[in-house]
Amino acid sequence: MKILWTTIHVSDLDRSIAFYNGLLDLPVVTRFFGNGNEIAMLGEPDGTHLELLCKPDRPETVGQGVSVGYAFPDITAMGEKLTAAGYQVSPIIQPNPETKFRFVADPDGYQVQLVER
Repeated sequence: MKILWTTIHVSDLDRSIAFYNGLLDLPVVTRFFGNGNEIAMLGEPDGTHLELLCKPDRPETVGQGVSVGYAFPDITAMGEKLTAAGYQVSPIIQPNPETKFRFVADPDGYQVQLVER
């Protein structure tokens, strides 16, 4: 079995794409409208995707209960980039010598874990 994607409900698709693509450099694979929903799939074309789902006519509870982790070569530099864009980034946590991480909330409050190994 292979995980294909994780879906999160967002309140503003353009704002979420600006965060995940514009700041975190996650490529937009596709963006489309279907059944009254706005949908964008982000990630590497043949990899696991993050699906951003916006239902403009049906408000959803967004931003709770989900944390998505992404690998970065330098979480200090990524933290500086996010801070410069107005986001609040947590201090670095290092649970073992091989891994360190920090958190930032996306525009809807979902916790994004920036991981460096």
